[in-house]
Amino acid sequence: MPTVVTEKTKVRADVSNSTELQSLLDQTIKTYGQLDVLVNNAGMGAGAAVTDKQFMPVFDKLMAVNLRPYVELSYLSVPYLNKTNGSIISISSVNSIAPSKSSLAYCVSKSAIDMMTRVLALELGPNIRVNTVNPGYIDTPFHQGDRKIIEQLMQYISSKTPLKRIGQPLDIAEACVWLASRSASFITGTNLVIDGGIVYNLGGLFS
Repeated sequence: MPTVVTEKTKVRADVSNSTELQSLLDQTIKTYGQLDVLVNNAGMGAGAAVTDKQFMPVFDKLMAVNLRPYVELSYLSVPYLNKTNGSIISISSVNSIAPSKSSLAYCVSKSAIDMMTRVLALELGPNIRVNTVNPGYIDTPFHQGDRKIIEQLMQYISSKTPLKRIGQPLDIAEACVWLASRSASFITGTNLVIDGGIVYNLGGLFS
């Protein structure tokens, strides 16, 4: 009988803390007995031009949250995923493909995730498949601030998106479920862009 996920089986962890990452994995194995899928889905955004005085602290922070935990948790998970012929799915961004002004640190952190996926796909096949999902604008708490301003921003982005809407968390979740399933058993090392087509307008969105 499958284990039901409840509040008691959820684990809170600071992904920039190696000890907590290890505890996260240990408690997962203790609860479920094995690991079939790792979804790397931590991230933060911060704008800073390379000419900003605070650029390097912003860069270091984004790498510590957006990239390093993905690499470390993948590294820790490999022995377990090898046993189950599992898969790694990392959430990146369309900003790994299309650059945005004053977002060097963020774009670089996301591009690094894409390259990590390609390298791991080569290293870990045939036992483990490794893929990336690259979302566009998704309606989540990632976009924080005055709600009225956020809604105006989303309306503007919707108008520039070929499918004329903002993405929903379920759009990304269903893609992850599919990539982890047998239906995607011959897919590894790829980037699945889920953005309603905004990537083609991204460069001039805020210019």
